[in-house]
Amino acid sequence: MLFLHELLNAYTNSYTTSETPFSAFCLTVRHSYQDAGDENSFCLDDTFVRVWFAFTQRQCLDSGMQCPTCGSSPDIVIADGVSLGTHVSKLTKSISPPTSVDERTIPQKDICTTVNKISDATVTHIPNILPDMSKIDAQYPELSSFICLYCSNGTNSPYYRTYRDLIQQIAAPDIVLQLIPVAAIEPLQQLREQGNPPNWLQSICPAFGAVINAHVNGQCPIPNDIRNIAGWLAARADDVYTRLAQHEPSPMLQPTSEPWEKIGICYGLPEIRK
Repeated sequence: MLFLHELLNAYTNSYTTSETPFSAFCLTVRHSYQDAGDENSFCLDDTFVRVWFAFTQRQCLDSGMQCPTCGSSPDIVIADGVSLGTHVSKLTKSISPPTSVDERTIPQKDICTTVNKISDATVTHIPNILPDMSKIDAQYPELSSFICLYCSNGTNSPYYRTYRDLIQQIAAPDIVLQLIPVAAIEPLQQLREQGNPPNWLQSICPAFGAVINAHVNGQCPIPNDIRNIAGWLAARADDVYTRLAQHEPSPMLQPTSEPWEKIGICYGLPEIRK
């Protein structure tokens, strides 16, 4: 089996300019074969990978970038590239993120689904029968009480829109710190304990600040259900932020003693080239 230098150089040019993975490049070449009506087929991806690495060992590929401490050839290189990354079939269970904190406001997908169903069912009016809220009652009583307040006021309430927006934000599949940034934790705790949040709360927490401003503008006291939901959101955001900022580091893997040119990887994982 022969490989033209033009083909191998074509992949080098592709991945250095557009981050082209091996599989995508090989698929493109196969399509070229089909377009040309060639009866032959292009080689397997693994074969092309081995040939390309062997080819690059004969070349001088130098970007001029080097570590000021280790020089141009450090013993260990850590990269996040997608072009020459380890194939998913070569990964092991030792590869894991440094933290497994669930960052959403409500981690349970089924409860989020229920909250969204309630939101969808109350767009134009409050129906007599709502989706089952038993799980919300059991696990998030503050949220359950707030939803009941939202439904009891009806769609004609001056607070309907702001309540609804906050409920939708709570059920969104986003990190809780997007809804409640770190700077909003203390003001929400103050609201829970004293009932008087600062006027600038809406600037850092728009969804909750809009609820507070609606009551302030209407000269209506803030209900206890809203104070309770403020305390719950503040506690949830504080918990996620603390665990994200102070998680235990992942264990260090000892790299293999074999040269990376031989095994194709330098992360202590099984070799990917024989």
